[in-house]
Amino acid sequence: MRVNLPLFVGALLFLTNFSQAQAIDSLGTNTISKEVRIGPRNLVPEDLMDSTTLRKLKVDQYFRLKIAEAGKLRDLQDKQYLRLALADPAGTAATATTLHVLDDLNRIYAEADDTRGQADILISYGLYYGKSGDLNKAVGYFSQALRLKESLQDKQGIARTAENLALLYKALGKFDASILQARTNIKVNSSLKRSAETAGGYLLVAQNKILQGHYREAESIILQKSLPLFRRVGNKVGRMRSFETLGHLYYLDGKFSEAKWFYIQANMMADKIGDTESKISNLIGLAEVKYALGENELALGDYRKAEILAINKKSLVKLVQIKGSLGEVYREMGNYLAAGLAFEEYSNLRKNIPEMANL
Repeated sequence: MRVNLPLFVGALLFLTNFSQAQAIDSLGTNTISKEVRIGPRNLVPEDLMDSTTLRKLKVDQYFRLKIAEAGKLRDLQDKQYLRLALADPAGTAATATTLHVLDDLNRIYAEADDTRGQADILISYGLYYGKSGDLNKAVGYFSQALRLKESLQDKQGIARTAENLALLYKALGKFDASILQARTNIKVNSSLKRSAETAGGYLLVAQNKILQGHYREAESIILQKSLPLFRRVGNKVGRMRSFETLGHLYYLDGKFSEAKWFYIQANMMADKIGDTESKISNLIGLAEVKYALGENELALGDYRKAEILAINKKSLVKLVQIKGSLGEVYREMGNYLAAGLAFEEYSNLRKNIPEMANL
């Protein structure tokens, strides 16, 4: 066979150049390498989830935050109640609201050896520290004032100072000490034939008993002592507080039908006397009972009513509580969109409360 020499040489040169080009490419000297990535650049678990699952996870995160902060929110509400409940039997604290003024007055009364004036200033010190949150220091001043009131045989002063001590001890979690002071209040007011004040002392004892878990004893005190006395003198505020306390007692004891009835009565009484703050509290209590009974739609209705009142009243702490509870109810119902919105409002509002802003 004859070989076409020019054609053979051309083919040989082509193959040689092709092989060299391949060798160069295989060493990477003649190409630009590009990174190839499959999927998102920063792949995280959320990239693999749908929007519904993501929303549920966010709601669950808010819910855990709300549960963790529930105790702090209760403490803030208790402090607000204490500031309102502490009262001045002598009428001096209204004009003596700074330590500088109190110190000057205390020195004047001490130099004049005025025991009554000294007792009143000690009470003002107690009110100052009690309302500012230093409860132990407040107890110290009220205790000194009580001893002076006893030496003066000032029965009304003894009764009111003992009541303030009972409120402070209750806030400090010293329930036996609180009950002891409340019983002093009852004894003195009873001797003075002051039925409404005596009933208030019994109610304070019952509230301490509830905190100790002695539900039957607390129930008996309210139904047999405080409530009949409040009714006898036509004290609507006292009756409302008795109803509200019974509603809370039965809720804690798992007797939800009874709790609902008493919260409804308390709510009606709050309407009659125009007490918006109590109405908000009673609506919240009623909503909690309905939620416990599985009446979620009804619970939402009560929370929404309470929300409107809290907004109008500018009750920030209660509004935070309501928003968190709305989120919890919506979460239980599986409405994660509504739950997320409520929890976001809860999170934003809590930042306006100094004691919660940095939690």
